[in-house]
Amino acid sequence: MRTLTKVIPVLLFLLLTIFLYHCDEESPTNSDIQPGNGLIFVDSNPPGAEIFLQNTSTGKFTPDSIKNLVPESYDVRLKLNEFTDSSLVVNVKGGLTITVYVDFTLSTGNLFVSSSPQGAQIFLENINTEKTTPDSIFYLEPRSYNVKLIFTNGDDVTQNVLIEAGKTSDLILNYFGTLSIDSNPPGAEVLLDSITTGKVTPAILDSLFPGQYEVSLKLTGYSDISVTVQIHPGNQELFINYPPITTTTTTVPTTTTTVPTTTTTVPTTTTTVPTTTTTVPTTTTTTVPTTSTTTYSITATISGVGTLPPGEPGSVQNTRVALYTSVQNWNFDITFAFTACDGSGNYTLSGIPPGVYYMDAWKDNDNNQVWGSSGDYIWWNGSGVFPNITLAPIQFPAGTTTVNFELFVVP
Repeated sequence: MRTLTKVIPVLLFLLLTIFLYHCDEESPTNSDIQPGNGLIFVDSNPPGAEIFLQNTSTGKFTPDSIKNLVPESYDVRLKLNEFTDSSLVVNVKGGLTITVYVDFTLSTGNLFVSSSPQGAQIFLENINTEKTTPDSIFYLEPRSYNVKLIFTNGDDVTQNVLIEAGKTSDLILNYFGTLSIDSNPPGAEVLLDSITTGKVTPAILDSLFPGQYEVSLKLTGYSDISVTVQIHPGNQELFINYPPITTTTTTVPTTTTTVPTTTTTVPTTTTTVPTTTTTVPTTTTTTVPTTSTTTYSITATISGVGTLPPGEPGSVQNTRVALYTSVQNWNFDITFAFTACDGSGNYTLSGIPPGVYYMDAWKDNDNNQVWGSSGDYIWWNGSGVFPNITLAPIQFPAGTTTVNFELFVVP
């Protein structure tokens, strides 16, 4: 998967190697020292540093001595794997031993890397450290490093970390996603990818690998509801508001038919024909309860138009418009959802679970995958003046919300 890294302003330190040395005022006792010459004893922490004198290797490694030196100034340099070279000028005096001690650990920092889930491979500057989380990397030169973790499912996440001299920097990455689900009314059974979770709303589903899931809710008396949710590292929320149930009553009218009485009179003899009344049985009045089919929105749609400042040449086409579930995810460029502007700046994000999100837009004009580099088009929902910006959350309810924005051109 492609990962991006936000540009976060950091303070760069110029760190000087600390050297401690002193002169031993006692005369050397080593018989190899010729009269009038001096000696330099070199030690280090950790030991095993190669010793250079006047930029030439002596073939010696700390701790060791350089003997029979004519009194004058010498450049002493120590080289040790994984550490920055250390050098200083030593003034040799006749008949004296000069002790030089270099503590490499004072000019380096350490890094501790942990993750959830554990067992992710640790890459430093795209080089496999052969370590997995949780683990430590020691004796790093003070500066900013790019750390990438590759998890057992093949997904990766990238983050920059600043190493400071004499300190251990902690990098803890929670790659699992958590989904909080609630409904109105509560008590709905929660299924994930058609498999029951054994939970009812309100419920929390944790330890979810990032990816797309189908969440289904079943509640007696209501139609089943299913939504597709994109899980990202961090916490996400899903709220389902069930529509009210309505009942439609249908009444079938009663029909009654009466045949009229017929009377016939015959002279002298009166014959009365009995009245015949025929009644068609009454049709029963039936009330049929029915559940109405109601169309309703349980997701949010965000749409709008992105524009450039008046008079600014260029095109907003392919500007990425993205949502994030937290500021931390924004810093890591872990998007919850994203789309791109068309040639007129129009965009639409649909199928978004209602909730609170952070929002930005970015066109990587120099294709260096660094948010906010020179020439990029950027926008963020919040305040401040680039690069000192503050993001503000937006509440997106179910239905359509319009967000228009004007891009900022990074100088």
